[in-house]
Formats: sequence, C-alpha cells, structure tokens
Amino acid sequence: MFIDPALIDEVTIYSLLAVLAILVVSLLASRLLLSPSSSKVDHATFVWFTFDALIHFIFEGSFVYHSTFGRTVNTGTDMFALLWQEYTKADERWGFADPTVVSIELMTVFVDGFLCLLILRQLIKNDPSRHFWIVVISVIEIVGGWMTFAPEWLTGSAYLNTHIWLWHYIYLWFFNGLWVVIPLALIVHSYNAIILGLSANQSAPIKVNAKTSNSGTSKKQKKQNPAQRELPFDRFHPSLYHSRRLNFAANNTQPVIQPITHNPAYNLCCQTNFVALEGTASAFIDWLMD
Repeated sequence: MFIDPALIDEVTIYSLLAVLAILVVSLLASRLLLSPSSSKVDHATFVWFTFDALIHFIFEGSFVYHSTFGRTVNTGTDMFALLWQEYTKADERWGFADPTVVSIELMTVFVDGFLCLLILRQLIKNDPSRHFWIVVISVIEIVGGWMTFAPEWLTGSAYLNTHIWLWHYIYLWFFNGLWVVIPLALIVHSYNAIILGLSANQSAPIKVNAKTSNSGTSKKQKKQNPAQRELPFDRFHPSLYHSRRLNFAANNTQPVIQPITHNPAYNLCCQTNFVALEGTASAFIDWLMD
C-alpha cells in the first residue's frame, strides 16, 4: 500500500494542521501589515519570513526547550513533545537531543528568528537594506541544513528512516527542502537588487551646485588672502585644537581657523603640553623600532 493508514494518527494530523495554520497567519499578516503598493515579490518575501519566524520561535523553540538541561523530546509528554516525537519517526536524532542538532537549533532560534523579525520590520518600512540581511539569513539557513544532514550522510544515515514514503519525502525532503530552495531564490533576488542599486549609483550624474556654476569663476581664479590661508600644521596647533572657530570669507569656500584666545600664558601652556606629547610619541616609536 502507498501509505499505511496506521501511520496517520491524531498527532500526525494535528502537526500538519499546525504548519498549515502558521502559513495562514503569515498570509494574513502580509495583507494587514504590508502596503498595498508593495510588489508581489515583497508580499511573498513577507509571507516567508513570517512563516519562518513562527516556525523558529514556536516549533524549534519548543525543541530547544525539550532538548536542554537534561530534557529530551522522547521523555516529554506535552503537545510540542508529541509533535517532535512525530518527526523523530523520520530522524531519530531529534528524540534524544543530539548535540549537533541542538547546537544548530539554538542558532536557528536565537539568531535566525530575530533576523526574521528585523527583515519583516524593514519590509514594512520598505528599507532597501533588507536585501543584505536577507542574504545573511539565507546563507545561515542553507549552512544550517547542510550541517544537520551532512554528518548523518557521512556516517551512513544510521538515524534516518527512509523506508516509509511519508517520513522520507514529506518530513525529510519537503520540510527541510523548503529551507534550501526558498533561501536560494531569495539570495538570487537580493543579489540582483543590490547589484542594480550599485550600478544605478555609479551611473548617476554628478550634480553641480548652481551657485558655483553661475558664478563665472573657477577655484583657480579665486585668490585667497595669504593672511587667511591655513597652513597644514595650523589645524593641529595646540592653541587651536581645543578652541577654534570657523570664519568664512565672502568669496572663499575654505574655512579659516582663528584662535579664540590670544592669552600668551594659555598659548605657552598649550605649546608645552604639545612638546611633551610629541616627546612621548617619539619615545614610543623608538621603543617599537628596537
């Protein structure tokens, strides 16, 4: 028989219905929270990351709870423990708190989950920086999937039960494959969006200030008063470092730095401190060169 009816019990039905309910909530959240002017791709992305966040926090969060501090899924008796006991029929490692699986799930809940919330917030605000974080979380999820199954494949898949169609193709391939195919599609889309934005920025024309273009004079034609010219060392002079003021000439765009105080005692004190600082720096450099 294609599927043994004995395999489908109340826990199986409730588990699949719970996943379906999370998908429905994700669709409703997209309708309510996103702007109607948002593109179909943004709506689909919002649905995915809402679904992703709820799965991480509710389902995988419950797994982390049942797999830490001496607890295991196999010894649990509550609703979420029964749900994960259903999945352990396909992958037994989830029942006895395999360290590799628990480590990956800890990162999934506390890193991926909150990154999903960040991306959802950026989608609502139409923040283009979301594309960077979409690439980040998508790479994390693909690597997480690889690290979940690669060790098992390398050791002969001792804990994977693939002889039952439901466990093999639905529990293992379908549910885990979602976190490979969709992140790959999101990486491609966000990569194209980032490249398009960078290309547009590079090809954008340089804006010229109207006042500068209409003045009829160039920078070379503008003569600067030698008394107002700032020497390179002046900006670091101790008497100007802590107290200085910008004074713009009428036809000069370069700032002219003038000391606020002309007190000789103050200037002498600053110069003394500067000499001491310079000596300390020279001694430090000599020490490094030895």
